[in-house]
Amino acid sequence: MGSTMSKRHGATRATGHTDVEMPAGTDAEAARWALRLQRGLDARERAAFEAWLVEDAAHAEALSAMQDTARRLRAMSGTQLAAARPARRAWLRRVGLPAAGAAGLAVVAGGGWLAWQGRDDGLGAPWRVATARGEIRPIALPDGSQLVLDTQTQVDVRYGEHGREITVHEGQGWLSVQADPARPLVVHAGGLRIAVVGTQFTVRHTRSGLDAGGVRVVVEAGRVRVRRAQPGWRELVGESGLRDVSLSVGQAYVLDASGRSGVVPAPASGATALWREGRLDFEDTPLAQALEEFGRYGVTGAVIKEPAIGAWRVGGSYSLRNLAGFLAALAQQLPVQVEQGATGVFEIRAL
Repeated sequence: MGSTMSKRHGATRATGHTDVEMPAGTDAEAARWALRLQRGLDARERAAFEAWLVEDAAHAEALSAMQDTARRLRAMSGTQLAAARPARRAWLRRVGLPAAGAAGLAVVAGGGWLAWQGRDDGLGAPWRVATARGEIRPIALPDGSQLVLDTQTQVDVRYGEHGREITVHEGQGWLSVQADPARPLVVHAGGLRIAVVGTQFTVRHTRSGLDAGGVRVVVEAGRVRVRRAQPGWRELVGESGLRDVSLSVGQAYVLDASGRSGVVPAPASGATALWREGRLDFEDTPLAQALEEFGRYGVTGAVIKEPAIGAWRVGGSYSLRNLAGFLAALAQQLPVQVEQGATGVFEIRAL
């Protein structure tokens, strides 16, 4: 049976099913719709939902934000969630929302927090792993999969009876995933969701160096499915124009900092994972980005004295611990000179 929507005291109210009135405000409305989308909409509800979305552009933004907040809160530790529980209970009493009603959704409407109490995804608390500058660390995962973290990388790992999940907050990782069709591994990185069963691939999401601000996924073995995260309300109701992109060996998926995305050929010879062997590979890379990439592993002690030089392109494979070798090779590729100043800093100038 459907439900009807009405306005009262500035708050949208749903009648029918088990919905209850929520506090006024876009955040509260978005939270209620997020809950009902989880349950499923009939034709009348869907029409009301679409009308709400077109009423104000802020509605779609608020709905997307609620989805993102829910995902982040699911990654919180038990201690952090316990600390938030008293405020959640007080709010429930104030608005008269029963714990069993509305599937246990709790929202602080002032732009605060949201928790999906009734949704048990079968995953445990996140296991946070991070590497320091210059550190590369191999990690054995509980199912026998292998994860290698690059320098300055931070990830959360969650494993449970019903799923496997890794969130890459910053950095780069290489994964060799044990096949388990009943528990596909899902990797979240920036604006991408990567689903795999058994494969080997690299995922990169960094703030500096190559592909700064974006995400890159490169497949070395098997296949992966990539999807843009948080595409909007149509994704929530199963009507998204976006589809999973299937990648196979020799393919990469790139989402750049401006939001453009697409499938591109993977670098030859697995160059994107050469960092596991202590090397960096550049192909038509701006000099400034190449120096930033070296800087992720240690202090470079090199500066570009003329901004225009930073856009000049370089190539080649170099030891990530040997910046001096890279600087020596620059003169073979570019019309530049490299001189070490009195302070020990290498200065790069045009000839």
